[in-house]
Formats: sequence, structure tokens, C-alpha cells
Amino acid sequence: MPVSRIPVLLLLVFGLAVTHSLQAQPKKPADDKFSAYRLDAKQTGEQANKVNQMKNGSVNLDPPSAEDKAALLEVARNYVYPVTHQEYYFTPDGPELVAKTPGARSPATVINNFRAQLLIAAPNSTTTQLAYIREFGAAAVAAIDEVLAKSPPPAIRINALQLLVAAAETGAPAAFDRAISLLKTKDEPNHPVEVLYYALNAAEGALGAYDPARGVKWLSKTKHYELVCLVDDVVQKVPACVIEKAYIPDKPVGESILTTDPKAKPTQGSLTPEQVDVAQMFRLQAIRALAKVRTDVVINDTQDKERRPLYTLCRVAVSDPALVPAPSVKELGEAVIGLGTMVPSEAVNADVLGLSIAKGVSDFILEKAASGKALGEGEVQRLHWKVYGTRLKNAYANWEKDLQKAKLPKAAKDTLISIAQTSTTGVFDPLTKQSDKGSFTPDKPAVDNWYTNRYNAVKAKGAFDLYTDKPDFKITGSTR
Repeated sequence: MPVSRIPVLLLLVFGLAVTHSLQAQPKKPADDKFSAYRLDAKQTGEQANKVNQMKNGSVNLDPPSAEDKAALLEVARNYVYPVTHQEYYFTPDGPELVAKTPGARSPATVINNFRAQLLIAAPNSTTTQLAYIREFGAAAVAAIDEVLAKSPPPAIRINALQLLVAAAETGAPAAFDRAISLLKTKDEPNHPVEVLYYALNAAEGALGAYDPARGVKWLSKTKHYELVCLVDDVVQKVPACVIEKAYIPDKPVGESILTTDPKAKPTQGSLTPEQVDVAQMFRLQAIRALAKVRTDVVINDTQDKERRPLYTLCRVAVSDPALVPAPSVKELGEAVIGLGTMVPSEAVNADVLGLSIAKGVSDFILEKAASGKALGEGEVQRLHWKVYGTRLKNAYANWEKDLQKAKLPKAAKDTLISIAQTSTTGVFDPLTKQSDKGSFTPDKPAVDNWYTNRYNAVKAKGAFDLYTDKPDFKITGSTR
């Protein structure tokens, strides 16, 4: 796919452009290209009506009958199968990927229609609503698997995976399981990078919707533990397929080629700038998923295995040298948000956690603090600072409330609330006041002073252990 100096990320997102591309003209060769993968549902009006009754809570699905399952599957196919239909895709006439006519059908309409049929699991969901979410989710994943089983081209595969992401966001156990199965293949040779990317998206939705209170009818602790481990692994080490497929051979300007061919030459030694960008992009999605976990320690059902995602997020926040490549500004922001989402257990060393948050906030805001208040004419800032400020401020406001109820010593609570308030007052709140006419400079020194004072106190004790019960979790990047 030849390109001329086009920003690599715009191309490497494998067709995030392709996601909404490729519509065939009537009776053109694209018809033949899609025909081998086309699937058509055979939904009846009676089945559609029955599933709508299920969605409205008029049908009891605990347990579903064979007839109920058949109706759910056929209706799910009716919403999923259109991603295989050539009429939803187009081939552009020129270099721009745009629809031929306003309002033309596209994969986006398929995804929107699918989302409209979903319900989202919430604390106030009724038992009948939860049953619908569970059973329609299972049917939807089965239909998505039928699409993927035909090994379709990337355009179809990507859109089918986007439907899986939507299903995962509902909390449906089947989508949770499917995210696990997809991530288990992440280290296989020639793994498709788009599958990894959307599997991480699905993991984010699944972990965000996870509620242990729903019990065995939904998901076991072991399933939750398994998905957390798979995501955590990606944060700690980006899969080889991402690095290998982000290769641009040395060619004269104007002849650079981005390839996702599995035979692409791996780079020896240090990563190229393109590989750094791509690795950070995939790891960013893994960090977002890990940041949805609510507890700092995740265990399986038999309590003989555990993973501590808080430790991994702390490593990102302090830019642990073992993380290759070094975290980007966005990765730091997402890690800090995650640290303000997990409720720490009694074994957490609040001083070291506070240091990790402070360093993450300080490094995250470094570029913004250095840029000054004024925006130059025509200048475009690299981050949506106001959006990040709002997300951070909301996360830490909720975290303070959670800390008050957490089983922590008062001194530990005071330490964590102190860094939360210092960061909010000095950084998060000023960021929410950004506008297109100017910006407010964050008070980075306030966070740095907090860090320095706490660092000296911790250093005097001689250990930067994140946990008091195990010495294995040292935050080696917390020193300056």
C-alpha cells in the first residue's frame, strides 16, 4: 500500500479508514469479492416481535426455551450479517474515502442498528433485562463468530469485531469470553493486528461492565482474572506482531511503504519512530482496558492465583525503564485515571502509590506546563486537555469518596486524599478551563513539591515497595 509521507498512525490503524470503506458499485468486481463471505439472516416477523418482547421484559428468559434461543439467534443474525453485504461498502472514485451519496448505507449504520437492539447492564437493571442482555449477547457473539469463521477480508472482519466491542460493553458474558479467546492468540505468529486492537477494545468494554455481584450466572472470578492477566500482559510487553508489522523500508522520500505483510523485515536493535508510535497506540488501548478494573488485586476462584494491575499502572505512571517503548503522554494520562479508579487494599503502601500518582501527573502535564498560557495562531494542541482534565477531575473526586470507605489506616487515606486534592487543584481543574482562545497554566510545582517531600520521607525508610505484604512489587521508576 504505497503512501507518500502520510502520518504512519493514520495508515497503520489498518484500515480504521478501511472500517468504513470499500462499498462496491452495483454489479462490479467488488460484488464477487464479497459474495464468498455473504451471510443472510432468515428472521421472521414473529421472531422479531418475540425478541422485542424479551427486550421489553415481557418474556422470562430464566431459562430460555429452545424456541427463545432460536428467535434470539436469528434476530441477532439479522443485525450482524449485514457487515458481510457488499451494498454497505463502497470503493472511492478518488483518493478520499467518502460515501458516494449523502445518507448512503455504510458499516456505521449496521453498527448503530446493532447498538440500538442492545441493553446495558446496570445496578438498577431488572432481572428480566439482565436475562435479555445475557441471552441476546450470547446469540450476537454466535452470529459474529459465524462471520469470522469464513475468514473474511479485513474490512468485514473489523466491522464484525466492532459489533463484538458493542456487545462487550453491555456486560454480556459471551462477549467477555470471546475477548478472552481472541487475546489468547495475541502471541501467535502472523497474528492480525486489527484482531488484537479490537480484542483490547472489547476487553475494555467487558472489564468496565464487570460486576461480581451478578454471580455465577454471569462470570466467575477466574474468567475475570484471566482477562485481566491477558490485558496486563499487553501493557507489560507489546505483542511482537505489532512491532513486526510496523515496518517502513528505507526508500527515498515519496516512496515510503507501510506494510502489514507478515513477511515485513523486523527492525534490529532500537525501535524505529514508526514502531514506537504503533506500540504506544496498542499499549494505550490495553492501559485503558486495565484502568477499568476496580480492585488492585484480582484473584481466581480457588484463590491460588492473583494479578495486581495496580502495580502495572504504577509502572506506566512512573515510566518504568523496563517498559519499551517509554509511555506516551496519553498513556500516562490513562494510567493516572486508572490509579484513581482502583480502590487500594490494606496491603498497599500509600506513600509509594501517592508518589506514583504524583510522578504520573507531573510528567503528563510537563508539555502543557512548558507551553505557557497562550495558543499561537493556528496552533493545534496534541491532546484534548479539557477532556482529560474533566475525566481526571471526575475520577479523583469519586476516588476520594471511595477512599473514605476503604479499609485503610487513616494515615494512608490522608496521604492519598492529599495527592488527589493537590493534583485536582493544581492540574485537573485548570485543565477543565481550557478554551479555543487560550488556556490556564497548571500548577505543576505544587505536584512536584508534594512529590519531593514524600519522596524524601520514603527514601529515608529505604524501600519503594508498593505492597507491604510482598517485596516483589517495587516501583523502580519512582526516583528522579
